[in-house]
Amino acid sequence: MDDLWYTREGDRVPLEEWVRLSEEAQAAGYEYRRVGQDVVGEYRISTVLLGIDHSWGGKGPPLIFETMVFSTIDRTVDFFGREHTVNDAYDQFTERYTTVDEAQRGHELITENIRQLVNSIQPLNEEER
Repeated sequence: MDDLWYTREGDRVPLEEWVRLSEEAQAAGYEYRRVGQDVVGEYRISTVLLGIDHSWGGKGPPLIFETMVFSTIDRTVDFFGREHTVNDAYDQFTERYTTVDEAQRGHELITENIRQLVNSIQPLNEEER
């Protein structure tokens, strides 16, 4: 089936139409897929139109928008003589939505939650490190 792609409005369209909409938006000076992006402390919160249904299994409404949280700090630890990257509990946090309105509200809510988290963290003093 050729019309697997979804517009920001939730309409199914062929890939060619989806690409056209993206290119027109870019020419007009905005990103078609971007719903929101914020940086709070060490975290980047990004909400985008995925374009393809990510509900996996076709049960329920299509999930075509996604918010993800990314830590901007790489943490590596020595674990039994080998270096490993360690992610914190919020890095790669993901939430998906059906509509652009849900995605905007979700982005705002997650951004505010991360802001509250960052504001509540007390830096370690030298003796605690």
